[in-house]
Amino acid sequence: MRPLETYSQTTRIVMPRHANPLGVLFGGNMLSWLIESSTSSAMTVAGNRGEVVLGFMDEVYFLNPVRVGSRVTFRSWVGHVGRSSISVFTEVLIWREGTRYDVACASKSVYVCVGSDRRPVPVGRELEVSERWEEVLVERMGRWRRSAEDTIRSMSWGRRGVVKQQLVSYRRITSEDTIAGDLLFAGRLMQFMDEVAGILALRFANVVTVTASVDQTSFSAPMTVNEAVRLEARLTRVWRSSMEVEVDAYRLSERGEVLASRSYFTMVGIGAGGPAELPPYVPVTPEEHELWEEAGRRREKRERALSSLRELRERPVTVDPQSPVPALAELV
Repeated sequence: MRPLETYSQTTRIVMPRHANPLGVLFGGNMLSWLIESSTSSAMTVAGNRGEVVLGFMDEVYFLNPVRVGSRVTFRSWVGHVGRSSISVFTEVLIWREGTRYDVACASKSVYVCVGSDRRPVPVGRELEVSERWEEVLVERMGRWRRSAEDTIRSMSWGRRGVVKQQLVSYRRITSEDTIAGDLLFAGRLMQFMDEVAGILALRFANVVTVTASVDQTSFSAPMTVNEAVRLEARLTRVWRSSMEVEVDAYRLSERGEVLASRSYFTMVGIGAGGPAELPPYVPVTPEEHELWEEAGRRREKRERALSSLRELRERPVTVDPQSPVPALAELV
């Protein structure tokens, strides 16, 4: 199978119900639509071998605001296939005029093909390349997939203690939160997590906040209809106008409680004239100091990645709607 054959494209119109008080698309809605697009590409590869579930997502950077009335296009390709894993690159573009688009964001994600018992099953496919862009996609996504393994292994999954700036919320999973069957759709969970991160950020900063990036999102346990989710958000670190919020999602069922997902949201405070200076935050407890140091290392990684992306905020791209070639090949 060629990457060309895994291409998925969807277009959404941003309506007032999708936006925050600034008239900008909520980060949770963006994440849900993005995951829907990448899931479609992963499903193309999995075929009838089983369901695909999101296992890991990283490097989701929001480069330009998406305002009410915008037409947003999501484009996804599979760039790497392992024994049971399927890695997908997604680019999100805001239509400007004609064939010109602004870049909203891009992401990379790893899906796992699972059987009816929720255990990984072989994908049974290999990617073949025929064009130069496919070769670039496969080479770069393969390299990212190897680095993602290192990131996943280094992630801390220990249960956190109580910290000074923390918020807990609960949700019950219903059939409306699934794509098919009874598994919670990962995009819906990310909406829940973005929402609680935003509430904590708003409570701390006392200004409207927007999601700037999402890092190192891991999923370790599936959740199903009629189970409940406990969402724990905690402030890890504050900079001049941005802060990082760690969000854990715990699956609550008759079998007990399991940490099912952990993600890191960078939130930016917005005032009347742009980014707002945030209140100071000083860690006190050993737990808070540990979170503070971990957040600093993640920020260094984000800054290295963003240094090559900032020019895209001002540079529109040209996209032929009939062409399946990525507009953002340099981001893969």
